[in-house]
Amino acid sequence: MKVAILIGVTNYKNGLSNLPACSKDIKAIYELINLSGEYKQILFLDNIQSSTQIKRELCDFTEKYREEVEQVFFYFTGHGLFKDNEFYFGLPDYSERELSQSCLENSELDQLLRNMKPNVAVKIVDACQSGFSYIKNPERFKSYVDSSREGFQHCYFLFACQRDQSALIQGSLSDFTTSILEGLVHREDGDVRFKDLIDIVADKFRENQNQIPYFVTQASYHEVFFTMKSGIRNSMSKYLENDHSSVQVPNQIDAQSNSLEPPLEQRLKEASRSYCSKEDAINAWRVVTKCLSHFKLPNELEAAYAVSYSETDKKTDLPDTTPIGEWLEQNVEEWFAKPKYAEKWIPDRGWTSNLYPKFSNWGQSGYYQEYLTGYDVTTKSVYNYLKVEAESSYPSLDLYRLFVVPFISQQKLAIVSIVVSYKKTDWLAQEIRNEPSWSFFTVNLRETTLIESHVNDMQTKFIKALYSHISNRLCATAVNSQEVS
Repeated sequence: MKVAILIGVTNYKNGLSNLPACSKDIKAIYELINLSGEYKQILFLDNIQSSTQIKRELCDFTEKYREEVEQVFFYFTGHGLFKDNEFYFGLPDYSERELSQSCLENSELDQLLRNMKPNVAVKIVDACQSGFSYIKNPERFKSYVDSSREGFQHCYFLFACQRDQSALIQGSLSDFTTSILEGLVHREDGDVRFKDLIDIVADKFRENQNQIPYFVTQASYHEVFFTMKSGIRNSMSKYLENDHSSVQVPNQIDAQSNSLEPPLEQRLKEASRSYCSKEDAINAWRVVTKCLSHFKLPNELEAAYAVSYSETDKKTDLPDTTPIGEWLEQNVEEWFAKPKYAEKWIPDRGWTSNLYPKFSNWGQSGYYQEYLTGYDVTTKSVYNYLKVEAESSYPSLDLYRLFVVPFISQQKLAIVSIVVSYKKTDWLAQEIRNEPSWSFFTVNLRETTLIESHVNDMQTKFIKALYSHISNRLCATAVNSQEVS
C-alpha cells in the first residue's frame, strides 16, 4: 500500500511572516496525489492552527499504517529552520523559546516514517526562509540530510534550497512547486519516476544561484511516483494558468507563439551555457584527486591504519560494477560511458545429444540471452578510478578501501563511490566481507565547491567506517575475554 502525508502551513503566529502560496502549493500536490489513484491513504493537513494537532494527527496516521506500507510520500510546504544540527519544520504557533514543541523535528519525522517500514520513503521539503535564518552552514546541513537516510531501505529526499537561501515565491505558487508542476504537464502519458522528479527540479534551477535544491537518493531509480494521464495533466495546468505561468499543456501551444521568441542564435547561446569544455571536466576531476591524494586519518587512527592512495584505469580491483551499469541504463544524462553486456546460452527443453558432451550447444535448441556485467567508458579524458586503502598491521583489523569512479558528460560530473571491507580467507588472501552499495552523486562540472564538499563527506564516511570496525572488534575481544575467564 502507498500512503501520502501532505502538510501545508500558511498562517503563522508570533510575528512570523505568513506564506499565502503554501496553501495553494499543498492543494496542488494533494490533487496530483489524489488523481493519480496510487495512494490509498492520504493525510492532508492544510492550514491547521495548532502544532499539537498536526503532530497528533501525524503520529496517529503513521501508527495506524505501521508495517503495512510499500511507499510513503511526504510533502511539506512552509517555514523551515536548521539549528543545532537539527532541521525543524515550522508549524503555525512557532516560538523560538519553545522550538521543539512548536516545530516538527526532522529526526522525529524520520523515526515515524521508519516505523512504517516502507520499501520506499520520499520526502519533499519546500521550506521558505522569509522570517528566520534557514541554513547558515550549508556543508553541515548537507551532511545532516545525507545521514538522515540511514534506516531507510530506499529513499528520495528533495529540499527546495540549501546554503543561506530562500525558497522563492514569485506568484501564487512557490517556485519549487511550480517547477514540479511545469515539468509534469510537459510529460507524455506513462510512468513518472521519482528520479524524473529530481531531473525536473534540477533542470529548472540549474542557472539559478539564488536557490539551489538539494537531493539525497538511496534507490535504484526504478521507483515510480505515478502514471501520467491527460486528466492529471489538465488539472495541474489549471493551477499553473491561475499562477500566470507561461507553461501550457502539450498539444495546445499556439502555433503563432514562435514569432515572439528571441532570435535563433540567442536561444542557442542560452541553451549552451550549461555545457562545459574538456578543460572544465579535467578541472572538476582534479578537485577530487587533489582532496583524496591529501587524505589523512585523525591522529589516533594513524596508530591503527596506514593509508595509501592510487589511481588506475584498470577495473580489476573494483567490486561488482553491475549496479553502475544499471544506473547508466536508467540515467537520461548523456554520459561518456555505456552499460556493458555479455551473452549466455539458455537451453530449451529440447533434444540434446550425448555423443559430444564437450559441445554443450550442439544438438540442443535454445537461445543466447544478453545480461548486464558492468560498464565501459567512451572517452579517455578523465577515466582513472581512485582508490584509498587503509591497511592495518594489527591482524584483528580488516583491510578497508574507498573506490571512487568518475563519469562525465558535457554538463555534469558523477562521483560514484563505495566503501568496502575485506576478510581474510588465508594468511595471504582476502575477499570482500559484505556486498555494499554504490553511492551516486551528480553535480554540474563547474560547481567545484559542491564537488569538494562531497569528497569531504566521502572521507568522513570512510573514517566513520574505520572507527565502527575498530569499536566492534574491541567489543568482540572483550566478550571473548570474559568467556575465557
